[in-house]
Amino acid sequence: MACGGVARAAQKTGGAGSKKPPAAQPAKAKPAPAATHTVVVYYLYTEPRCISCTNIEKFTKEAIEKEFAKELKSGRLVWMPVDVKKDGNWHYVEDFQLRSKTVVVADYKDSREDKNKIIAWKSLEEVWPLLKDKKKFMEYIQTEARIFLDQKYEKPKSDEKKDAGKAGGEKK
Repeated sequence: MACGGVARAAQKTGGAGSKKPPAAQPAKAKPAPAATHTVVVYYLYTEPRCISCTNIEKFTKEAIEKEFAKELKSGRLVWMPVDVKKDGNWHYVEDFQLRSKTVVVADYKDSREDKNKIIAWKSLEEVWPLLKDKKKFMEYIQTEARIFLDQKYEKPKSDEKKDAGKAGGEKK
């Protein structure tokens, strides 16, 4: 899987190797710390797809791109439609306990290259009943993505995460 890692900005230091100390500079705002997590919004599907299935993908993509252009550009948020039947993708069915085509939001520590780095995830099953109201659908996607970007979800306890995998689990 491609790395969705976060680039870290290099900081310049003043006066290294100079004979006299650098002149005092006005205080600058410190750059925000680099993100330590990556949020991925997946649309997980199989072929063939009906009109509803293609609309879920279309509306989700539009909602994400409209609200989170900055986060998408920085790599802090990733939009990723995935055909789970293609080579190497079936693990998503097990990782996210899928029962149907759906949208999943997942928060990964650092980057999305290792499923063992999943901090939390949620299957957005309300996409199906909300399909008839595009505005509410998009608000739902944007709200859930924002919750994950801000890490305001309930974090699973390590034992619950293990038990969930064994017993079919609860949705997070």
